[in-house]
Amino acid sequence: MVRSASRRLSSFLIFSLFVFGLAFPYGVLLVKIGNLKIGNFAELFWALKNTAIQSVGAALLSLMVGFALSFGIPPLASRWRPWMTAGLFFPFFVPSLYIIALWMAHVSWMGVGNFIVMIAQGLIASGYVAVRLREVFESKLASYAIVAETLGSDRKLFFRKALGVVRPEMISLFFFVFVVTATSFAVPLVLGGSEGSNLEILIYEKIRISFAWEEALSISLVQLAVILLFSFLQKKYSGTPAGQQKHHSFFFVPWSQIPLLAYLGFFVAGFFWGLPGGIESVQRLPGVFPLFFESLGRSLLLGTGFALLVVLLLSAAVLQLKVKFFHQFLQGFVAPSTALIGFAFLFFPTSSDSLVFTKYLVAFFCLVFGSLYRWGIQNMIHDLNRQTLVAETLGAGSRTIFLRIVFPQVIDKIVLVSCVGGFWFVGDFALAKLIVGKEVLASLVVENLISSYRTEAGLILGLVMLVMAGGWFYLLKVLLSLSFQRILSRER
Repeated sequence: MVRSASRRLSSFLIFSLFVFGLAFPYGVLLVKIGNLKIGNFAELFWALKNTAIQSVGAALLSLMVGFALSFGIPPLASRWRPWMTAGLFFPFFVPSLYIIALWMAHVSWMGVGNFIVMIAQGLIASGYVAVRLREVFESKLASYAIVAETLGSDRKLFFRKALGVVRPEMISLFFFVFVVTATSFAVPLVLGGSEGSNLEILIYEKIRISFAWEEALSISLVQLAVILLFSFLQKKYSGTPAGQQKHHSFFFVPWSQIPLLAYLGFFVAGFFWGLPGGIESVQRLPGVFPLFFESLGRSLLLGTGFALLVVLLLSAAVLQLKVKFFHQFLQGFVAPSTALIGFAFLFFPTSSDSLVFTKYLVAFFCLVFGSLYRWGIQNMIHDLNRQTLVAETLGAGSRTIFLRIVFPQVIDKIVLVSCVGGFWFVGDFALAKLIVGKEVLASLVVENLISSYRTEAGLILGLVMLVMAGGWFYLLKVLLSLSFQRILSRER
């Protein structure tokens, strides 16, 4: 009975994700349009070429910079290790609006174009790549490093010979950054200019400017094929549990902390460089503060609802440990184009703001749930299945296995990724601009300031939004974790 209910729930979740995430946008547009049309092949090739340049360049740059930064990360036992790791993750996981505001405030003199998008995307991903490479070194190369040191080898010779061992993980990181860059919308939109339009921007322009829906849908299918190809090529790698990592002197070079601190200084401390000018700019706009804080409260409320929704559905996904096809579907789930799903959801009739916000919440969920699942629990499924099999062999029931074995191991990670998802929701402006439109969310207020060349004011309000959203979702994480701990303690 329990297994039957589990399968029914699994089927419902798969159906919902498939319909709203993949079938719905394409289905709606096919019904409205009736046919597909490529249109201008030269234009498509131009956008595809830009996508390839930006994605390949960003992936290569992130590997090179990430490799250099990885040697500056302190040893495992250092108290600074968690702080450095969090700082390196910051540019990659923070909503792109903040990075765009930071870039325009301090390095706008570099101009726009393919090269700028490539540099920006590559640097944004470099911190994430650095942490992942360091985890790989400490998990796969530590034993080799001990032997090499015993034999008198130096660091340079060691890595020249040992990089072949970690080549699969490096290739995996390359494809991962490639896919992330190829599906980027906000950064190319602002920093690409007229020369840096990728497939995502071309889809947006076909719908918003040319009203060529049939061409936009056809281009989106081309983009989806490219993403699926590189997603299948990507090796599923998620790092290594801390207990399996070992530090070695070969992996830490003290002078490498100089570029690492420079990287953190730009992306983390850079928000504070323009603080005085930003405060003055905001003071010259007397109506902005009331509008911003009203919108921020609304954004935090909606973001909290989104986080709770993700907690609920990730917990439901854990219930489906034995339903293999369910997890295979989520692992391979690729969200449609941001522009396409945004415009497709516009076909939902809305007569009130609450319905608009509900539509936006569902659309954003469809875009990011696959990523949150893969980051949150995908890599725990195999071990949890083995533990479940052992527990069933010993006679444990389904309820006991879930509440005493499975759920306690995953709930902290579920709560963490759900709150990160809520944080992303508050900072999103690309999808919000398509579906909501009006300046009723904090991200749209900040985006309007940046697009009207009031960059310093946008930067300071972006910083306020970042700090308040980060503080709120950290508090929410603590409260949810404590609540689930109390619930689980009663079941023991």
